[in-house]
Amino acid sequence: MRRSLCLILGALALLAPPALAEVIPISQVNADDVDGHPVLWTQMVTVKGVVTVPTGLLSSLNDFYIQDATGGLNIAQELTASPFVAAGDSVLVTGRVSVANGKRTFV
Repeated sequence: MRRSLCLILGALALLAPPALAEVIPISQVNADDVDGHPVLWTQMVTVKGVVTVPTGLLSSLNDFYIQDATGGLNIAQELTASPFVAAGDSVLVTGRVSVANGKRTFV
């Protein structure tokens, strides 16, 4: 099985998710079908993780990384987006799984 690091563009929610939102493991977002496409393509999902690389540490962008016990994700925010997160913060991210420029995205 091919493992890939996902680039996520999406809404960062530090509050509780909507009542009907089911939090899924990050590994489900990273899962590909036999053709290499995201299994959850176009689906709106919510993941929870701990920030391992804070906002902007590895680039001048608003990127940060989260992980749970099943995998990790790159979260990319617009340059004007907030909040800024610190290593160790627990966050919820909700978005639609997609692919843009060959990278997994959360929009």
